[in-house]
Amino acid sequence: MLSILAGGDTTSASMRVVVYYLAESPDAYRKLFTELTSASLTLPAQWKDTRDLPYLDTVIGESMRLNPGIAMVFERVAPDGGYTLPDGRYIPAGTKVGINPSVTNRDYTVFGQDADIFRPDRWLRQESEAAEEYQERHRRMNDTCNFVFGGGRICMGRYLAMLEIKKLIAILYSTFDVSGVLYPLVQRPCTRTFDTQLHPVDHKHEWTYRNAWLAYQSDMPMTITRRAV
Repeated sequence: MLSILAGGDTTSASMRVVVYYLAESPDAYRKLFTELTSASLTLPAQWKDTRDLPYLDTVIGESMRLNPGIAMVFERVAPDGGYTLPDGRYIPAGTKVGINPSVTNRDYTVFGQDADIFRPDRWLRQESEAAEEYQERHRRMNDTCNFVFGGGRICMGRYLAMLEIKKLIAILYSTFDVSGVLYPLVQRPCTRTFDTQLHPVDHKHEWTYRNAWLAYQSDMPMTITRRAV
């Protein structure tokens, strides 16, 4: 019961950010579409078929990096004897400390000067990048983003949440074309072709984002059309 209650809002928030950023990024949309088409998933998609799709992983990871489901600090208490940080600063025993994933996930020293931008390809190895260099860079990004699920005491529903997110996003984008629009479908029927449908009607339109310890996004009008089989 605890996993269901604690994982409802956080998991749905993580799914919403994927849909929002894909609607704003035609290039990422096309790459994910290509990967899912090549995977020839059954419906409903099986976990064994969705857990190792590289670009699906990057899209989900990048979305959760920019907008983690929990937008406040995870408080911890310094132990008896205190704690010395890696940079030498000392935290007295009993002090409440915490890391805000919304802040650390945009660390320029870890994610680059474009850390505020949705760019799933940052998680992939670049053409001129040595394997060892990529592995170290990926490890630093991954270690930083893992704080979305807490540190020390880790979210007990972490792996269930990732299973839900991967399966739903894979099924959604295997079955439907999803694009952001300025007006809801009842006001502006979609008559666009596949290529143009990937682009939001109004690139300046932004969602409403509310921080109430958990993250709540709204005002995300979308057009959804079923793909021809």
